[in-house]
Amino acid sequence: MIMEKINSVSMSKNKELLFIILFYTAAIISVFLLLGMFGSGFQFVDDPDFLHYHVLHEIKGMSFSEVVLTIFKEDLILRVRPVYILLRPAFSLLFGLNLIPLQLIRIAETILTMVVLHVTARRCGNSFWASLGFVLVGMIGYQSCSFWKLGTQEVAATMWFSITLWALTAYLYEKKKTYQIISILSFTIMCGYKENYILLFPFIALYCVFFEETKGSTQITIKGVFQSVKDKLSIWLPYCVIGALFLIFILFHFGKGGDAGESLGILYTVKLYVGNLIESFATDLKWFRRFGLFFIMVLLTYWEDLKKIIPELLLFLVFVLPQFLIYASTGVTERYILPFSIGYAYFFILVPFKKTIFFGVRKKIYTMGIVLLILAHLRIYLREADYFRYRGNGTQQTLDYLAAVSKENESIKILSCISPNQEGDSAIYYNQLLNGYDNVYVWRYQEKMIDICEVKNIYKLYADNGEIDLSPDDMDVIVAYNDDDRRFIYDASELFDTQNYTKYKSGTIDIYVKNTVINDPGIKQVRNLMINF
Repeated sequence: MIMEKINSVSMSKNKELLFIILFYTAAIISVFLLLGMFGSGFQFVDDPDFLHYHVLHEIKGMSFSEVVLTIFKEDLILRVRPVYILLRPAFSLLFGLNLIPLQLIRIAETILTMVVLHVTARRCGNSFWASLGFVLVGMIGYQSCSFWKLGTQEVAATMWFSITLWALTAYLYEKKKTYQIISILSFTIMCGYKENYILLFPFIALYCVFFEETKGSTQITIKGVFQSVKDKLSIWLPYCVIGALFLIFILFHFGKGGDAGESLGILYTVKLYVGNLIESFATDLKWFRRFGLFFIMVLLTYWEDLKKIIPELLLFLVFVLPQFLIYASTGVTERYILPFSIGYAYFFILVPFKKTIFFGVRKKIYTMGIVLLILAHLRIYLREADYFRYRGNGTQQTLDYLAAVSKENESIKILSCISPNQEGDSAIYYNQLLNGYDNVYVWRYQEKMIDICEVKNIYKLYADNGEIDLSPDDMDVIVAYNDDDRRFIYDASELFDTQNYTKYKSGTIDIYVKNTVINDPGIKQVRNLMINF
């Protein structure tokens, strides 16, 4: 009889696991298929580096290992993401310039992340629906752009975080050495993927300490904390040592040149940072802000019961505050919302329902707020995916056309007016080199001058040889963003006599072709944006 019950529970868990795998897979792949996102081209955001790797390999003649080592050394000048920067050139060179295998890898990373987060939430005693809401709020929204932008690091880093948390939770329940090793290893990989994920190590360390408290007890004492650390020292100490080593390296490596406060002035810097965060909450974080305030107001009506979630409140603050600090200079938007959104979903969804502080009509109202937040972010998810398809198709068609028109006439001169987005300029330049043409000039927007390109490092493209004796009117083909692109800053048509050119629209890019070059460039209309609600 006992064995039958165990088998029944096991079967139920297996069915649930199969269901969530199928559900999250459908949630991701169906959008790719329905919106035609597979095969969408370069976004001119992070992914032009893929072209750079191939230029080093195919044009500069570097071996596979030389490319990886070169990129690693260049990246280490300004960043500390060793795992990511070693794997990215490897995958790019392995699959060539066919982006679909890279898309499939990113999809697999996304699905695995969502499944592992769900399983971890369930293992910690949360209901199926609370776990589902936790994953959807944490992963769906503006941050979902990291699902399809192939040059970004956030999904893979979040995947390693989810594995770390899953293995840690399993270890704390079962005390198996295997889980301990998996958790520490995945934590190390996570820290090596992107710098802001290193700042999750205080949360991981405190999660170990407060594990018993989060299971039900509300008694937090100094003696209890020390005893908890002592009991879990074998897994707690490695987290602290590894996280601290990464932070110390960053401080020593980049701490020599002073900080923004010294170079810009403390008051100016504080004003800049606060302004960026306010802007973030007015834009990409607006739904988190609106529903967060709503959730807080409902929770405050359970004032006496809030004592039950003091440990979780501390975990939440340790999780999210460092993310706001590290992104204060740029703002917490788009892919930078990860992993903040995971911490947000943990505190406002998993914690209240697990602690059973809810009852009555207020519980239903709170639940409705979660549903509405998910629906609001689902709309954003679909809209952002559609924009990715639209922009990618346009940029890819532009790159293909520039190669084709150069084949017809190798002497033509191409002017890239994508600056100040140097990544876009580099994508056009590197793609032309890979097709055998060194005919790209760039318009440097800030300096109001034309420059030539050189294969330098991943952070520098322009030759800086001084202004050359050419004007935009001397160019045969000019490419520039139009106002459909979010990086649009200026109208390139103001730089030259448009009467001598015919303009063709390729998604978010306008292509101006001199009338003497070719009458029919074969540029097709990119399918317009479909998700406008």
